Amino acid sequence: MPTAESKRRVAESTKRIFLNAGWLLGSKGVGGLLSLVYLAIAARTLGADAFGQFALVLTYGQAVGTFVQFQPWQVVVQFGARHLHERAGDRLARLIHFAVALDIGSAVVGALVAVAGVRLIGPLLGWGDEIGWRATLFAVAILAAPQSTPTGVLRLFDRYALAATAGTVTPVVRLVGAVLAALLAPDIDGFLLAWAASEVATALALWFYAARELRLNGVHPLREASLDGVRRENDGIWRFAWFSNLNMTLGHVWLQVGTLAVGWSGGAALAGSYRLAFQFAQALAKPTPLLTRAIYPEFARLTIVDRAALGQVLARTTALTLGLAVLLVLLAAVAGRPFLTLVAGPAYLSAYLPLVVLTSAAALNLVGVSFEPAILAFNRPATALVLRAIAAGAYLAALWPMLDRFGAIGAAYAALGASALSLVMMGAAAGLLLPRAARGASRP
Repeated sequence: MPTAESKRRVAESTKRIFLNAGWLLGSKGVGGLLSLVYLAIAARTLGADAFGQFALVLTYGQAVGTFVQFQPWQVVVQFGARHLHERAGDRLARLIHFAVALDIGSAVVGALVAVAGVRLIGPLLGWGDEIGWRATLFAVAILAAPQSTPTGVLRLFDRYALAATAGTVTPVVRLVGAVLAALLAPDIDGFLLAWAASEVATALALWFYAARELRLNGVHPLREASLDGVRRENDGIWRFAWFSNLNMTLGHVWLQVGTLAVGWSGGAALAGSYRLAFQFAQALAKPTPLLTRAIYPEFARLTIVDRAALGQVLARTTALTLGLAVLLVLLAAVAGRPFLTLVAGPAYLSAYLPLVVLTSAAALNLVGVSFEPAILAFNRPATALVLRAIAAGAYLAALWPMLDRFGAIGAAYAALGASALSLVMMGAAAGLLLPRAARGASRP
């Protein structure tokens, strides 16, 4: 039977998860509303073909960032939670220095990949040298503005309000940039500049808040500008960093590959329509990544102080997200057509069916939002990686046949199938880990 202390921790953890997610959702809610405006400006200003090229360049840059750049915020949270609990500021400082080194190293590698990759992908998408250089420069701009480490610092210190404030910078800068581009430079370059500026501005805001928070808590990474002892003080850190990064990469594989594949198969205009459907589906399912970011730090703390309570928190979050997922699918089905007409215009109504299917896929991800953080919190990144690899492999195996037979909607069906497979596997793995955690917590 759960003790009174355990019940208290369950209630407090659940409250913190949804409070922190609420801060993020407030920020992203504003961003979601603004995104409808700046996407509408871009779609209506550029037209179907040019907007399609713009979407492909955006997707390429984001794909390079996703596939190459480390996401060390999970490393900061996973290992920093214990250092913070033990008030070991020097160890935490060295850990953050390690995370920054990962950011810098992966940015350099990513820039090289961006240059080489455009030579391979560009001809498949019909890009000439001019579009190829745009895609390369946009990818480098994303890589040069790392946001992961400062985000991890703010989550570690439970400063979600500050992270939410910094998060509003992206949509505000994009909206201002889109308006200026439409008035002064109504072409692809103008809108790409607006998107790149938003990435840089957001990174600066996050670093400002993170540096202030570290200073207030007496943590000084610049004084500990050494990687000596990091591996000894954080057992398994390299293994966790590699596996968690690869897992996130595979988890995002259909976020970019689908649009590029549709562009390869059907041309830029169709890719732009698919990208629009994907963006709107992600806007509807915005709670998923926000809950993941709020859940994981809380689960990491519970594995230290009360593992038995983790399963109860997981059950509560899953029950709540199931109801929300059903509402999202209904909303996409009912409001999808008028939504697309209002925002982008009648020319993009072909995105309706992909929008509904992609929203369904995102809804499945929302239902299982607690499973992967639980697996990672138990320091099982290899398990999460294997399951993600299976789901990503299934997606890629189904993508081309489905595209060939059904067109753009086939890519959406492939994403839906992969999300369903991932939900089942992650849920089973988390379910197997929880009884072991409870047994371990009950031992004297």
